[in-house]
Amino acid sequence: MGCKVGEKIIRWDSTKYTTHQMSLEIYGYLCNKKSRSISYFENEIKKLISNGPPSKKQLGYIKCDCLNKSEIKGVCKLGACVEIRTNGWTVSINIEAGTSNP
Repeated sequence: MGCKVGEKIIRWDSTKYTTHQMSLEIYGYLCNKKSRSISYFENEIKKLISNGPPSKKQLGYIKCDCLNKSEIKGVCKLGACVEIRTNGWTVSINIEAGTSNP
């Protein structure tokens, strides 16, 4: 499942998706070598959301290096970059250009 880093970044955010909807759509793209369930990924996202956004000091130390050519500040979970903000969240992942949802 997943693990290929492509050039196209696709995003899901809290203004349009619930964590469950996002998890269902992103699951086939995840780098999931241990075959973890959708609920594992969704619960990891919910934990990050409940912890709240990182402080300005913490933001200085984090970068979503799971995204190709990205300066996005977030946490990588199974190859997806999770950004937590005071007003919501965004989950981003790289895919090959022209790839459709598996």
